[in-house]
Amino acid sequence: MDVRPWSPQKTIYRRAQNGDRVNAIAPGTVYTPLHREREGQPITDGLASTVKDVTDAVMYLTDAATVTGHILYVDGGAHFGRW
Repeated sequence: MDVRPWSPQKTIYRRAQNGDRVNAIAPGTVYTPLHREREGQPITDGLASTVKDVTDAVMYLTDAATVTGHILYVDGGAHFGRW
C-alpha cells in the first residue's frame, strides 16, 4: 500500500490543469448572531467582518472569470499585521 501525504498544492495543480479555477477565501473574525451577547465589548483588537463581507468575497470570485490561484483575505487586515 502506497501512502503519501495529501498535498493541497498538488490537488490545486491537478484541478488547474483541467481548466478549473481554484481560489480560496480566508476569513478572519466574522461577526455573527452568536456575538450579540458580547455587544458593546470588542470582539478582537481589530475590525471584525460581517457574514455579508464574506459572501460578497465569494460572489466576487464566482463572477471574476479570469481570477485563479488567489487567496482573498477578508480579515480587516489582520494577515498583514494591521491589528
